[in-house]
Parts: sequence; structure tokens; C-alpha cells
Amino acid sequence: LAGLYAEVLGLDRVGARDSFFDLGGHSLLATRLASRVRQAFAVELPLQALFEAPTVERLAERIALVRLALPADIAALAPPIVPVPRTGDLPVTFGQERLWFLDRLQPGNPAYHIPAALVLAGRLDRAALAASLSHVVRRHEVLRSIYVEAPAGHEALPGVRQRILPASPLALPLTDLAALPAARRDEAARALARREATRPFDLGRDLPVRSALVRLAPERHLASFTMHHIASDGWSMGLLVREVAALYAAALAGRPSPLPELPVQVADVAAWQRGWLDGATLDRQLAYWVERLSGAPALLELPADRPRPPVQRSAGAARSFVWPAELAGRLEAAARRSAATPFMLLLAAFDALLARLSGADDLSVGTPIAGRNRLETEALIGLFINTLVVRVAAPPDLSFRALVERVREASFGAFAHQELPFERLVDALQPERSLAWNPLFQVMFVLQNAPMGSLDLPGLAVEPYALGEESAQFDLELAMGVENGRLAGTLKIATDLFDGTTAERWLGHLGTLLDAALAQPDLALRELPLLTGSERHQVEIEWNASGLAVPAEQRAHELIFEWAERTPRAIAAAEPGAELTYAQLADRARAAAARLSARLSKQRASRDLPPDALVAILADRSLDFLSAILGVLAAGCAYLPLDPLQPAPRLAQVLARSRTPLVLASAPFEGVLREALGAPGTFEP
Repeated sequence: LAGLYAEVLGLDRVGARDSFFDLGGHSLLATRLASRVRQAFAVELPLQALFEAPTVERLAERIALVRLALPADIAALAPPIVPVPRTGDLPVTFGQERLWFLDRLQPGNPAYHIPAALVLAGRLDRAALAASLSHVVRRHEVLRSIYVEAPAGHEALPGVRQRILPASPLALPLTDLAALPAARRDEAARALARREATRPFDLGRDLPVRSALVRLAPERHLASFTMHHIASDGWSMGLLVREVAALYAAALAGRPSPLPELPVQVADVAAWQRGWLDGATLDRQLAYWVERLSGAPALLELPADRPRPPVQRSAGAARSFVWPAELAGRLEAAARRSAATPFMLLLAAFDALLARLSGADDLSVGTPIAGRNRLETEALIGLFINTLVVRVAAPPDLSFRALVERVREASFGAFAHQELPFERLVDALQPERSLAWNPLFQVMFVLQNAPMGSLDLPGLAVEPYALGEESAQFDLELAMGVENGRLAGTLKIATDLFDGTTAERWLGHLGTLLDAALAQPDLALRELPLLTGSERHQVEIEWNASGLAVPAEQRAHELIFEWAERTPRAIAAAEPGAELTYAQLADRARAAAARLSARLSKQRASRDLPPDALVAILADRSLDFLSAILGVLAAGCAYLPLDPLQPAPRLAQVLARSRTPLVLASAPFEGVLREALGAPGTFEP
């Protein structure tokens, strides 16, 4: 067992009382350890067992108990994965089936492409690189497979199936731009790389992998590689990098391939999956998820910059961030104290932010899992990644410490039932479906800890090349990892909904929240700060020290009315297609004040209202909004602006806390207000 610890952790030796997590272990490495324990000791351990018994000594005791069949919650061992005959078309995995279905819905959608581009500086042997890539394609059948639909009524193999094609050299076309001026060359190279990254795959005809080469100078090339997600995932990209590096070095030295033949392929895993994940096994997995996700909200509504379009598109943008190394160290220490992983603490912080932004306390966030919990799959390029839904309740009064415990419990449950493909879960739950959002969750959290390796090619310096374009499969996707001892990552947004400035602001809020949560984990979620230092300075200092000399005895609306007397015909405000003079604005404000005062007088007759009651205004930024503000002030009240793009639960929360007796809503947003109140409200168009 100590040897298995050392193998997974990449150490020379591990002591009997060394903790797996103190030595750098995390949930992905724990999964790899569990697959080796299964093979070596013929036992099936839930991932939680390693958290409860993290040392070699304690886990050995746990394995001994399992072998005596004492625990009642240990699942039966799954059968081994073995090769199936290659006698025609073969089954696909559930994940491949879903990708094929999505491609049929939106043919050629680049959101399911996995592109990579590299600058290769030095003397490149193009023939050796082409041979290395071709060998990888020959070695992995999934990279030379196409996907065909079975004829109607085909009972033996219904739906989509994969057809493995004979091995042939992978094309590595070369475009020579070296003679162009520098500016034109760089522009043309970027355009070519983007075209390669987004050019559609015809899954029924094209191999799900392609490559291209651009010569920028005699000893400088841009290499692009694009794989379709139906044949690849993040782990696969790491395998591709390592295999190409090994094969290229061998080709330059005139040596044969150093890579062993693969005992099984993706098609074998597909046959095993469809044979094993059935009957009682499928029922157990489904029962857990149906109970866990029953009654979950169909949509998490975040405050968007634009209304949600009727059909979801893949347009996206990303904002990167790097946080101090000190924060990463505190995160690791907090994870050890709470018997959790950094993943669980980071997800809890993200959940806390989502709860604050949306006003919702029932949160479902998707997270990918490598799906490599079988030793046979660790060396295979292919789509093994699965998506888990981590659902937690995060009410405002809950402490961050308690939220971490809820995320920990939900994560362990999800990991223990990770075999059920996401697509089967969607089919079983039959959630409310819409072309405007993803089913079950719309926000993804990714902890980047899959082994990638580095592309070390003899005689070449390799640099990543940013393509500069993003696609988005979800409303939000937060990806994080540790780089050079610091927390770093990206927040990807759907640009149909959000602006880049919104992503930057939310990243700042997340960093502030996490810093405070680690320092004071017993704070309630509603008490965790969000504003960054610069935002707080802006709100507290800059916005309250404009330097304008405003008479203390006059209010804002009085100044407007005074100016209307001086220059009644001057333009006071304008919007596309309309404008108001100062006289018109003043008249509209006074009329609104009169109606408002009359309405409040009626309410004061039946309830105790202060003279300066708080009045909410629900309208977009328009001339009506400006008139309403001035009318509220002229009536002697204070105004509370409501953003009509905020989710209904958030609006309801604001209204409840403000205790406003009246809401002024412009006609287009009457339905928004009714949804927020949950019952007919009082309106002043």
C-alpha cells in the first residue's frame, strides 16, 4: 500500500503514518489511488474512506475490514474492461452519445472543440512531428473513428455508433507566411489559427482531430491542434502532449516508438460501460441522484447585463486572475483543518458569491470529474470526463464553516455516485428544458488538477499561443488551479448575458469573500464582504467628495426646478428618440410627486408611515426613471432604485429588507414586479 501511495504521489517512499493529503494528495489523485487499491486488493472503497483514513496504516486497516465484508456500504466490484471483437460498428460511451446529440442540435458548434496552438522556435523537423502525430492517431482508435447513426429499427445497436477507420497518416499542412511583413504575417497567422480552431467537424465524415503548421520564419513555426470533445477531454490533452514529446524525440534519434501498445480502447470501455451500468447498478446510482436533485430550481438567475436570449449561443469571453501565494497557503491550511480539500473550500466560496448575487439559497453547480477511476482508462485519449451536480442550501444566515461542511457532504455523495453519466441523469429527471439554458445547472466550477506535463521537443523552445477567442457552454464557468504556488484561473462568461467588466467585478468580489471567509469562517454568508479595497474607496470617498459646491439648504429636485425657471427650453435629458427640456422635466416630476403624495396619504390613514418613506422605483435607465426620482424627492421621500434585470428572488429580498410601502414600476416591468412579490402589487405606471 505504501508503494501505491508513492506511485500516485510521485514520491520515492511514503511512511506508514504519512497522510495522503499532507503529501500533496487531492481528490483526483485519490481517485487514482482507489483504482490501484481495487486492482491490488480486489476491494471497492468510496473516496470518502481515504479522507477518513488518510495514512497508509489507517487505510490498510480499512481495507482489511472491507475484505472481511464488515462494512455494509461497499459496492460490488465492477467486472474488468476487456477487448471486444472488431467486427463492424461499435457502441459509443454515454458521453460520446451526448456530444453527438448536441452536434445534431447545433452542427459544427465550436463550443465543443478543444483547440491548442503553440509557437515552436528552433529547427523543426516537420516530418518527425507529422510522424509523431500520425502514430498517436494510429495508437488511439478514437482519433480515427467517425460516428454514424444506425438505420431505423436496428435493435442490436440502436442510435449512434462509432466506426473505426484504418490507420493512415494525419495531414500536417504547411502555410508559409515567412515572406510577409511582420504586421501582416502576425495578423494572417492569427486568422489561420482561429479558423482552424473553429472550422466545423463533420462527425460522420471527418476524423475528430486535425493539425496545421504555419511557418513564421525559417526557425519559427505556429502549430495548431484541434480535437472534437467527442474524442477528447482535458486529461487527453495531457496524454497527447506527453506522447508527442516521446515520439518526436524517438523519431529524431532514429529509435522506434517507446510507447507500449494499449490493451483496451475507448470502444471497449463503451461496451463495458453499457454492459455494467445496467440493472441494479444503474438503479442504485439513479436513486441517489433523483433524491438529491428532486425539486431543485430549473434556473439560477444571476444579475445579467442583458436579458437572456431565447436560444443559447456559444459566444463567450474570459477574464484571467492570479491571487497572492499567501492566500493559497491559507487555503491549504484551512482545508486540512476542516478535513476537506481545497476544491471543497473554493466551491463553497463560489457558492457563497452566487447566493449573494442571485438572492437564491438553493444552488446547483456543475463540476467535471475526470472519470478515470479505472486503471485501464488512465492511458487512453478519449472522452471520459463526467459532470456532477453539487447541490447545497446556502441561506444568508448560514456560516461559511457550515457551508463548507455541506459542500463536503454533497461532494462525497457525488463522487460516490460518479458512474452515472450526466446524460442518463438528465433523461431520468426530465427537468424543465429550454433552448435558452443548460439543464440542471447553468454555472460550472472547475479545479484544474489534471496532469498536463510539458511539451519538451528536442531543439525547440515551445510557447503557448493565445487564440484570443472564447466560446461558452454555460452562463458562468470558473476554472481555478495552483500555478507557481499561487491561485490562478479564469472566469468565462456568456457574452449574451454578461459584460467583461461584470466578470472582473465578480472576480474581485470572490477574492475578497474568500479572504474574509478563511480569516473568519464563522461569519454568516450575508456578513462576508464583497467590495474590493478600490471599490470601497470609490463608494465611501470618491462618490461622496465630488468637490461641487452645492448649497446645503437646497435639495437636488429643488435645484432642477430652479434651473427650469431660468432656462425652461434648454434640453435637460435625452434618450434615443426622445428628449425633455428642463420645463418638461420639472412638470413631469411635480405631477409624479402629486400622485405619489396622494397615494401615500391614503396609506398613512391605515398604517404608520414615516414622513420620509422609502419608495422603490423599478424602471430601466430612461426619462421616466429620471422623472420618477425627482418626483419621489419632491414628495419628501427617499428612493430605492431596483434593477429590472435582477433575478426575481433578489428583487424580493431587497423589497423585504427595505420595507418600502410603495413601488413605482414602469409598465414594461409590471410582470417582473408581480413575480418578485409573488402576488399582485401596487403600481404607479
